[in-house]
Amino acid sequence: MKKLIMALFFVFILYAFSYAHPPSDIKISYDPATKILQAIIYHNVSTPDSHYIKKVDVGLNGKEIIEQKIS
Repeated sequence: MKKLIMALFFVFILYAFSYAHPPSDIKISYDPATKILQAIIYHNVSTPDSHYIKKVDVGLNGKEIIEQKIS
């Protein structure tokens, strides 16, 4: 029984550290004159030091055209 409890605890800890959820909102605009795509991503969290957006992928017609990694 003790091994089962420890295994469940371990699985819970791994899940807690790997859990991700999508942003609450994304506002996208494109300026054809400057050819600039702007995306404002809203991702409200209580712990911004450890919970953040890692990367943003932009697709067009089912094909990825931009991969922006955020540091």
